[in-house]
Amino acid sequence: MFIFYFNNKLNYLSLSNIKNYFSLSYCISLLKQSLPLFISTLAVTIYYNSDVIMLNLFTTVYDVGIYSAYYKIVFVFLTLKAVIIGYFTSSFSQLYKMGKIEKLTKKIFILTRYILSITLLILIVIFFNYTNIITLTFGEKYLVEGSQELLLILLTTVFITYLYLFIPTYHIIAQQQTKFMYFTLIGSISNVLLNFILIPKYGYIGASLSTLGSEIALLIIFFISFKKTMKVRHAESNN
Repeated sequence: MFIFYFNNKLNYLSLSNIKNYFSLSYCISLLKQSLPLFISTLAVTIYYNSDVIMLNLFTTVYDVGIYSAYYKIVFVFLTLKAVIIGYFTSSFSQLYKMGKIEKLTKKIFILTRYILSITLLILIVIFFNYTNIITLTFGEKYLVEGSQELLLILLTTVFITYLYLFIPTYHIIAQQQTKFMYFTLIGSISNVLLNFILIPKYGYIGASLSTLGSEIALLIIFFISFKKTMKVRHAESNN
């Protein structure tokens, strides 16, 4: 996110305005605009690490090991998500700058639908073959009590994450860094609070539930914001 913002700015660098890019006022302006993304990056880092940290605090090394092993499956999908977003961000940005909001919206929804369909199919295959996958990947000792429930919750979390695949990126493209920052902070804080409540009682199941709950909250917040923003942009483009 943070790197993309700087890269997006530098893509418009030309010989005619190169002096502006090295002026103190421009550098200060760029830092002010990118600060929300820097804070968002820290919030996301906390979000994706708080469950393991709090499992270490409230449970045993055994619980941490089980959760970390199963979470690696989620991490694969998060990595793929980052690659997908990175691939399409440039084209989204160009459509937004040209004012082709309707085309951008259509492209986001079509891509999300196709990617979500493929992802759902893969998640279903993983769930119904999880004993073989876990045994081959981590060993039979990781097939413990509650492992099926843990995997189901984590795979559901992946599905929820892919439901709003491109919407956070849209907020960055639309220069809504501050709004994006507040949403990621809400997600991070809610995740920490839910971990604090659920982990001491439910262990790694509690950690997975807190992640799922936070993702559902982010889905709702980002989708409502996206819908409102698109209405405004559609109205502006029609005037």
